[in-house]
Amino acid sequence: MRVLILVALVGLWLAGVGGVVHAFRRRAMHLWLAPYLTTRNPLPDADSCVDVFLCIADHFEPAWGGASRARQRARVERWIDSYGDLFDRFRDSSGRPPRHTFFYP
Repeated sequence: MRVLILVALVGLWLAGVGGVVHAFRRRAMHLWLAPYLTTRNPLPDADSCVDVFLCIADHFEPAWGGASRARQRARVERWIDSYGDLFDRFRDSSGRPPRHTFFYP
């Protein structure tokens, strides 16, 4: 009976390890996690300038809901026309508006 319990526990442990390994590989964490954890970036001096880069990605699907090609094009045109109105008031420390690119497969 004890052997059966031990075999079951080892099997559960192996399944757990396999699940973790699978999750790591699926997310490509085996490529970047170790270097990320071992890299030491010193804190900047209190009087030094630090640049912060911010990326905002807008998830936009013009084909949502099975829209026709004409409806997709109209959605894209409306988004392009209203983009400036939405974000033109924002500026960086140099006075530049947000930089953007449009991509869609």
